[in-house]
Amino acid sequence: MDGAVELSAIYMKPGFKSRGVGTMLLNRGIEELKPKRIYVSVETENTSGMNFYKARNFKFESEYDDNFNGHILKTTRLFLEQ
Repeated sequence: MDGAVELSAIYMKPGFKSRGVGTMLLNRGIEELKPKRIYVSVETENTSGMNFYKARNFKFESEYDDNFNGHILKTTRLFLEQ
């Protein structure tokens, strides 16, 4: 392993947003896995998701079209260096 991990997603029910649960889950994963780099892909128009990761110092890597069950979604790939 090169020390990189892929984070699939963190989803919160609306009532749990902005309560620190997502940050706690992310931090716990970092503590347990001790990755050198974390990658995550977020739908570009998902401003809530994009803001969450950017506020935690994830940086832009690339943007691409993702075919999700026949629907093309603009997707942004972000990374966090540890």
